[in-house]
Amino acid sequence: MELAKSFFIFFLIGNCLAEIRNVRQAETEFRFASYYANQMVLQRGPQRANIWGFADRSDIGANVTLTVTDSTNANITTDYAAVVRDGPTPSDAMWEVLLNAETSQNPFTITARLNQRTEQLTNVLFGDIWFCSGQSNMVHTVGRLDNPDDELDTVENFPDVRIFRVNTVTADNPLFDLPFNGIVQNWELPTYESIEQFSAICWLYGKEMHIQKGYPIGLITSAWGGTRIEEWMSPDAMNACNAEDLAAEYLWNAMIHPFLPMTLYGSLWYQGEGNAGQSAEYSCLFPAMISDWRTKWNARNAQTSAQFPFGFVQLAPNADNDVDIGFPDLRWAQTANVGYNPNPQMPGTFMAVAMDQPDFDSPYGTVHPRYKRPLADRLVLGGRNIAYNETFVVHQGPFPTTIVRGASGVGIDIQYDNANTRVDVRTVEGFEICCSEDEDEQCPVVGIAEWEGAPILEVRTTSITIQAQCADASDFIVGVRYAWRVSPCARNQCAIYSAQTSLPGPPFIHWAVL
Repeated sequence: MELAKSFFIFFLIGNCLAEIRNVRQAETEFRFASYYANQMVLQRGPQRANIWGFADRSDIGANVTLTVTDSTNANITTDYAAVVRDGPTPSDAMWEVLLNAETSQNPFTITARLNQRTEQLTNVLFGDIWFCSGQSNMVHTVGRLDNPDDELDTVENFPDVRIFRVNTVTADNPLFDLPFNGIVQNWELPTYESIEQFSAICWLYGKEMHIQKGYPIGLITSAWGGTRIEEWMSPDAMNACNAEDLAAEYLWNAMIHPFLPMTLYGSLWYQGEGNAGQSAEYSCLFPAMISDWRTKWNARNAQTSAQFPFGFVQLAPNADNDVDIGFPDLRWAQTANVGYNPNPQMPGTFMAVAMDQPDFDSPYGTVHPRYKRPLADRLVLGGRNIAYNETFVVHQGPFPTTIVRGASGVGIDIQYDNANTRVDVRTVEGFEICCSEDEDEQCPVVGIAEWEGAPILEVRTTSITIQAQCADASDFIVGVRYAWRVSPCARNQCAIYSAQTSLPGPPFIHWAVL
């Protein structure tokens, strides 16, 4: 009898435990998607933030109520309704709510209810979301800046700049949410500890943009050192350039695709070192990736603009050497072989020139310069002009608009920005001419054509004259290039800057018989 009673008690306990497990499993099936969390930033108006999550398949057809409450005045609430529907995979069910445009800077509480189950987000702000991606120089942390404490000691003064960091994960197929190990930092306020390990470029840009705009900024980093651009591209984008399918390292699936439902404002990119030596391919891949990201984000969530602003850092120096292949031609390819941004192949983009910021003593390797502050400052200028339509903000250094043989025949005259930019010349070195026995041949063709130094001979307000003399006087001059080296100059000491803004002129190459 006692044995039977004990068995019955164990049976009841087992049933209770099983029921508790079942309840917990059911509860975990009703949730927000992984990147919605306390103290996050949602996209502010005029765009509408999108919120979505998962439910159990047994809940398909049931109603989800989402309540958005102003935390400073609980009487200000808005209710939204959603119906649980089939999810992105056969084992999922999902719900989704598109909020009204919100521009209040107050913190909000967002509560989701399904039957007796409740999930809640607290201390949520509405601001602009910037998505930061790329390879190791985007990963490069605030703690690895030169004099990092100058930055880290003040970060808590910016509680309305919130950060989120994705883990380095891959997937064979596109994921619809981040995997269980896909998050390193889940929406944190800035503290010494949290920002020390966060992307320096992303943080510095977001903090300064917050200062400029006066409202919250949300920063998401999804980056991985040593990666090639192909790994961040969808098959559609790679097919547009006949690129190799790098399925074994498919970061698009795991680190980009899950974010497509999320409303964002713009993106920042720092990558290219992994593709050095592949400039011809990159000049197609980069514009194709940007276009594809925009198309796919907008197709999944129309509140993310089909032309969202896209800023990037042109490759910085690497080693103190005289090499003129690899990085130089990749820098040119980063502009789709145009030389500046935005351009017809890359609309809505802006670029920070970095070739004048070498760090040959960097303890993290010369390919990882610590001087990220000037690069972020240059990105901010581009963001203000391109992303926020502050057209009065100058965001580019001088770029040549006319390159002709001088009237005297002894020099080549280069005029900048249609004579609208005063140039600041800091060294006479950096220009080269292509000298060829055959006017139809371009450098470098061994034995026929070669690049020769062409120092600056004269400086005028908006133009310069460089030497136009080949070692063999019978050779033709068939091209001009500028700053065409992996490391073209000392820090802040390339040849051409704007006298008004101190922004450096970008590298260029120009083919013409002169």
